[in-house]
Amino acid sequence: MSLNLRIALIDLECTCSESQPILIEGHEIIEIGVVACDLSTDNLKIIDSLQLYVRPIDNPTLTAFCTKLTGIEQVIVDNAVPLNYRLLELSSWLQVSKVEAWGSWGVFDRSQFIMECRLKKLTNPLAHLQHFNVKQLFARKFGHKVGLGRALIMKELSFEGRAHSGIDDAKNVAKLLAQENILRDAILQRVKNYD
Repeated sequence: MSLNLRIALIDLECTCSESQPILIEGHEIIEIGVVACDLSTDNLKIIDSLQLYVRPIDNPTLTAFCTKLTGIEQVIVDNAVPLNYRLLELSSWLQVSKVEAWGSWGVFDRSQFIMECRLKKLTNPLAHLQHFNVKQLFARKFGHKVGLGRALIMKELSFEGRAHSGIDDAKNVAKLLAQENILRDAILQRVKNYD
């Protein structure tokens, strides 16, 4: 019998600085990359994707380091809308896509959503969904706590797109899950209140 789960894989890019590290409370989301996937014991298939750029409010000017790391130019965030509007878009998209849970590579994305929504007094559209830390599951199953790029290499997969692009990172997490049934099974075994 094959269990199925509609899961969103999400990766955030945030404001950052090389010379003066910003505490997590100082980071602001500048990109939300998300893919909705049908995950089963047999397969993972991307059914839709969404890329949202966000205008930072507290740190509106991107550092050169941030632009180099993420590829996100100042003009992109200047023309984007603030987080409160993007969270409404994300919430609507998650509902239309019938997402039941979400995952990310590590805990940063989950922590950033929680922290930034709390500080800005915004509703977190992911708060009601179960979160899966795919990086932690990879470490438990394969014995190595590594970055996404290294995990792909270990599984003889190539990274597609640009590292530190939210949408590309989310697609590469999906690529890893599509190949590794042990990770898909680990997620399905941990689903709470699964019918």
